[in-house]
Amino acid sequence: MISKQSAKDKIESHVTRFEEQFHSYKNSEYNETLTRRDTGKAKSLPRHCPLLTFSKVIANQLIFKLVPRYSYTPGNLYQDGKKRSMLRLLRPQSIVPRTALCLPASMRSATFTHFIAGPLCEMGKPRNKSSILKNDMRLLMIAIALLWSCSCQLNDSAQKLFRENVQRTGVYLSQPIHHEPTLVWKFVSQGSVEASPIISENAVFFGSMDSCFYYIVARTGTPLWKFRTEGFVISSACVYKHIVYFGSRDSAVYALDVATGSLIWRFKTGNEINSSPMAAQGNLYIGSMDSCLYALDLMTGRMRWRFKCGGGVFSSPAITGSAIFFGSIDGNVYALDAETGSERWRFRTNGAIYSSPAIERDVLCIGSEDMHLYAIDARSGREMWKFETRAIVFSSPAIADGTVYVGSLDSTIYAIDFSSGREKWRFRTSDWGVNSSPAIVRNALYIGSKDSFLYALDNRTGIVLWKFKTGDWVFSSPSVVEGILFCGSADGSVYALR
Repeated sequence: MISKQSAKDKIESHVTRFEEQFHSYKNSEYNETLTRRDTGKAKSLPRHCPLLTFSKVIANQLIFKLVPRYSYTPGNLYQDGKKRSMLRLLRPQSIVPRTALCLPASMRSATFTHFIAGPLCEMGKPRNKSSILKNDMRLLMIAIALLWSCSCQLNDSAQKLFRENVQRTGVYLSQPIHHEPTLVWKFVSQGSVEASPIISENAVFFGSMDSCFYYIVARTGTPLWKFRTEGFVISSACVYKHIVYFGSRDSAVYALDVATGSLIWRFKTGNEINSSPMAAQGNLYIGSMDSCLYALDLMTGRMRWRFKCGGGVFSSPAITGSAIFFGSIDGNVYALDAETGSERWRFRTNGAIYSSPAIERDVLCIGSEDMHLYAIDARSGREMWKFETRAIVFSSPAIADGTVYVGSLDSTIYAIDFSSGREKWRFRTSDWGVNSSPAIVRNALYIGSKDSFLYALDNRTGIVLWKFKTGDWVFSSPSVVEGILFCGSADGSVYALR
């Protein structure tokens, strides 16, 4: 498995090859001469012109930025379980349908799709003189229009949030820490840190049960500002553009300026907030213990809609496509239309749900108080399989490489086959239970435990790579960025390990 950046490098190598072909065609039989009527001068223009190459680059960059369901392996990519050639990305037939699906609904007309498909599908085919500049200009206009129309989707994927992405899979693109870690720094707050640290550029954002929300410099652990709320903060933050969002047990959702910590807006719900927010489609989605999931305007905090369920919403919402998913204390998993808040389906478990959903290939995994981990078809709400542990599954699952990883209050970390629901391995910590959610970095798994340790396991075998002792139990879920692991502890500290 290689990173998205490596896959992009591979595409760029193909683009370079196109440019080399352009230079070789300059003096070949493929050159066509166009006469500019306004000056009477002749201009030589090859079929493989830089404008065409540029448009191809734009289209391919859109594919990488907009379609999150690709997994990259050397020379190939896998989409929805089917093998696709890496070279096929450069073919217009594979660009058109995937790109069109990412457009806003208002732009998905047959006319617009035909307008895209027409010039794209003519790439590489013989063209007459009059069509060369016309089609290339159309292609450039299409590329610019696509970049503009998809800007919301591109920015949504750039946010930093709990479980790393909007599908909440818990997979981090970083260097793993296989060796015994060294402490880079430790920052001590005045209360237990149950929230997960969120890292954006050189900043670490987290809340504490001292009722404060902090901005810490990631490299040094130096605090730059803190913001005081009127309740404990166990909600993990979401950083989008220049704003950081989080909830508090004072029942409010806060939006702060990243640079200064000043309040931009505040929205009051009917009860405490434990859920972690997510930005998508111009909305901020977050649950409250007043039994509602809210969609708020990102810039103003104005409520767009709210959905009332039968119990508090501790779970943090996940999104894929046009649907948003979350669990409730009433024991149901809900699927809503992300734009309107209308219910699509609900799935009933036999216990309260504190776990947050993780979604991979239209399969949603979530834990329940009934001691089970469920796999549910995200399109229909149908149960695919369930896995039984020996205690409440409070932890939120991670999904990577065909395996689901989750902790349980039976003090065990489980690895479960994504397709069948069969156990692959288990690892038992000391007694007290595992509330923390796993973070996956390549072939390593990182998770905290109530026995006060942070564990690093080989995610293929469950063998311990190392463990690090904090001063109290670890409810917080680790975040791993650029080879540094950040995690909170009930001792009031946030640790940075390398």
